Amino acid sequence: MNNKILLLLAVLVISAMSCKDEPKSESKKEITLSKEQQIEQRQQRLKEREAIREKAKSEVNTIMAVLMFDKNFSELSSLVVSAELVDTLLEEGPFTLFAPNNMALNQYSEEKLKEVLKPRNREDLQSLLKYHIIPGTLTTDELKTMLGQNNNTMSIATLQGEKLNFSLANGKISLKDANNNTINIIKSDIEATNGVIHTISTVAETKTVEVEE
Repeated sequence: MNNKILLLLAVLVISAMSCKDEPKSESKKEITLSKEQQIEQRQQRLKEREAIREKAKSEVNTIMAVLMFDKNFSELSSLVVSAELVDTLLEEGPFTLFAPNNMALNQYSEEKLKEVLKPRNREDLQSLLKYHIIPGTLTTDELKTMLGQNNNTMSIATLQGEKLNFSLANGKISLKDANNNTINIIKSDIEATNGVIHTISTVAETKTVEVEE
């Protein structure tokens, strides 16, 4: 909840700052300008302010914002903050995020989660989360098309480097992680301005994460 309020406040601050009048010193300079030039300058300032407002609005609908605003992703949002990946999901992209919801994370090994949450294991937490992210935007329709062109099975490299394995059967897409665990998509095509989110039933695990005891 605090993250949501902070993000909304940031948007409001940006919008408010963009709407402030120009300094008085600037208005004095306009006296020497022609009426046409003054109108042109005002129009330019209005365009710039509108661009800032639109940017602020768009940031509210980024992948990070969607995660923070959806109570089903409150656990995942906390992990992203702990891993210091907020800026990645707020500004960069586009990405396809396979997002484990709270239920999936609650079923994940509590011991492993405690270890990767330790500050010294931040890189391992980043690795785990990046394993759920694929560069580019892939909707379910696009995934099905790609799978159909590859005998209903394919592997795609994640932002972490390792691959997720996809298969298509009876019109449904399923995934397998590096440890051969089967993962189902339980909600698909949640749109964001910098990508798309698919909710998954299980945390995808990499082979390379080795936390310090």
